Amino acid sequence: MLGDAESLELPEHAFDLVTLWHVLEHVPSPSRTLSLCRRLLRKEGLLAIAVPNSDDARGWLIRTKANSRGKPVPERYEPLRPHSEVHLSHFTSRVLINALRQRGFRVERVTLDNQYANPTIRTDTLVRSYRLIRNLTGLNFGQATFVLARSIIDEQSPVRVLNAS
Repeated sequence: MLGDAESLELPEHAFDLVTLWHVLEHVPSPSRTLSLCRRLLRKEGLLAIAVPNSDDARGWLIRTKANSRGKPVPERYEPLRPHSEVHLSHFTSRVLINALRQRGFRVERVTLDNQYANPTIRTDTLVRSYRLIRNLTGLNFGQATFVLARSIIDEQSPVRVLNAS
């Protein structure tokens, strides 16, 4: 099916879990998508979101590593190229948390998304280290952010799951 999630005829307050694994940065209206997720979730339903990390700590880390190696600092965002992946939005943790709260969600967890499809000892060590740093300092050096939020609406319905990845 071509189109967007908003055009699907889905029952309101019918799902216990909605996942947006690296989806939100690609949609034309993230606020509309988050509002849809809230309408789809029953009371206490979970919304799991992973997005690329645009927190300032990540940019600082990249600049510091490049400068220490005598290399040019890469652009913060990749330039648009034909047939390449397009991110219509970029999110800091704070912006994403605020957007969720404004749409009736209680944010329960913010951490790094271990987005490596083929993890190695190196990537596992990086993710563990970055999670420890985030837990101790609140700084997110990871490539991606994971947020788990709970719907605080009052509707009750049977268990269903929608995976929008």
